Amino acid sequence: MKTIHVKRMLQALACIAVWGAASVAHAAPYLLHQSGFSDGGEINLTFEGIDGNQDGSISSWAGEVTQGFIAFSGSTDIPDFASELGSNELFLKFTVGKGTFEDDMTQGVYVTVGSAAMGFHGYAGGNLGGGSIIIINSLGMGPRSLSPITISQVPEPGTLLSMALGLATLAVYGRRQSS
Repeated sequence: MKTIHVKRMLQALACIAVWGAASVAHAAPYLLHQSGFSDGGEINLTFEGIDGNQDGSISSWAGEVTQGFIAFSGSTDIPDFASELGSNELFLKFTVGKGTFEDDMTQGVYVTVGSAAMGFHGYAGGNLGGGSIIIINSLGMGPRSLSPITISQVPEPGTLLSMALGLATLAVYGRRQSS
């Protein structure tokens, strides 16, 4: 009986180790969201990042953000806008595991995309008095939001599927052992 429990524990630890190694091996997808802009708009910024230097934060300055995409919609003043972001268009730093930016003034997000002809030029946000700004063009600022900025890790379908298959395998194996 003791041998069965030891085998099960070793198998469970092996599954956890494989799952943990797989999640560390590649960048995780994140979603930054803010709504409540004075013109009714909302920002969704998706990006992939990994804490490569193990300092507890993800920073584009450290090359830890691999790709990004921004979408702004719902505005009465600015047409809906969506754009893929190049490495020189997204400047971002935040603490891993936190749902928003810390009180640290080095944390925040700044995006420069588009052109004045598109109406949307850039976005700046962080823990800067609770507000963020959409910059319409180089001459002035656009709508402002005092709503919180949220940052959440988005689970990948492949990771969830792998975890479900692993748990199902353990359940089947456990059922066989108890029969």
